Amino acid sequence: MSIVLNIINQGLIFSLVAIAVYITSRMIKKDDLTTEGAFGLGGAVTAILLQYQVSAILVMFLALLSGAFIGLVTAFLYTRLKMNHLMAGLVSSTACFSLSLALSSASKSVM
Repeated sequence: MSIVLNIINQGLIFSLVAIAVYITSRMIKKDDLTTEGAFGLGGAVTAILLQYQVSAILVMFLALLSGAFIGLVTAFLYTRLKMNHLMAGLVSSTACFSLSLALSSASKSVM
């Protein structure tokens, strides 16, 4: 029974990623891959801050800010630097994955 609950729990979490990708690709008509990297970055920020026993409310706020910052970076690449929207999303998503990896390797007990 525990395995079934874990599967449902992970499915509900990943459904948020699927909804975010759907909204950006179908409703806004732009393929933005930043959402995939932002979810991972928010998870890495959450894991690191919870390890240092930071308040859960503050952790949620800071994880939200990290995703918003990456979104702003993507918007800057697209609007100001006139980069293709798909390429801007790929660059931001790769940056998110790199930051997540750097954060998790900086704190060995998270892994």
